[in-house]
Amino acid sequence: MFKKLKKILLGYYNNNPVDQKGILMRKYELMIIFDEEEIPLSDNKSTLAELFTKNKVDIKEEKDIGQKDLSFPINEKKRGHYYLYTIECEQEVLNNLESVFKLNKGIMRYLIVRQ
Repeated sequence: MFKKLKKILLGYYNNNPVDQKGILMRKYELMIIFDEEEIPLSDNKSTLAELFTKNKVDIKEEKDIGQKDLSFPINEKKRGHYYLYTIECEQEVLNNLESVFKLNKGIMRYLIVRQ
């Protein structure tokens, strides 16, 4: 009991960062395929950045992979712009992000993997 409390006070529990309230913050990799024909890439990125700041998502790394051919057509589109993010957030925030991603027309596909 005391060891767990001590680790939470130090900011880590099971080698995962913990915020001041003791909520577990885990690292995730987020791959997004943007549809540039629907919404411009700069608008998509700014919308995503606002969403991350509003939900207190910590972006560890952001990598622009570029525009690539899709292996199969998605909504009759053959190309998409790939972006890879390494983020740190809590599970509830991740569920909220997924629901927003599903409704966003500028995002063709996304994949979230826990590191």
